[in-house]
Amino acid sequence: MSITTTLAQIRSMVDGSSGIVTSFTTQPGSIEASQCPAAITLAGPARWQEQALGLKRQDRTYTINVYVRPIMHGMGIGEGYAVCEPILNALGNTFLAKPTGLTLGGTVDHIQSIRDGGIRGDLTFGDIAYHGFSLSFEVTEKST
Repeated sequence: MSITTTLAQIRSMVDGSSGIVTSFTTQPGSIEASQCPAAITLAGPARWQEQALGLKRQDRTYTINVYVRPIMHGMGIGEGYAVCEPILNALGNTFLAKPTGLTLGGTVDHIQSIRDGGIRGDLTFGDIAYHGFSLSFEVTEKST
């Protein structure tokens, strides 16, 4: 698989997760309040190795940043966190769903180490602070 193929599948699954309004397919210049909750999926660091003759493997971390509500929209800290909770729960369950989630719909061998950084009131994009969260996992990909 390629990074592009894996990103496309992750973004498709994020787009279908409950509570997500926008799953960007490219890095946006800005996020409008009407696009929230908005998800941006990024390919992170990886370990590359040759698994066998002609078989390459990479274990790459993918991170999904979800911008739920701009803080400047007058929502209090408690309200902002409460709005994030069901979206975080649904997104985590999307990738734990068997059998499709753990293989990204059959796109990769498997994902592992699904983790989140907790709900935050300081997730920024550009100069705007949002209530939101990040969810990450490692994807094992093999190619020839």
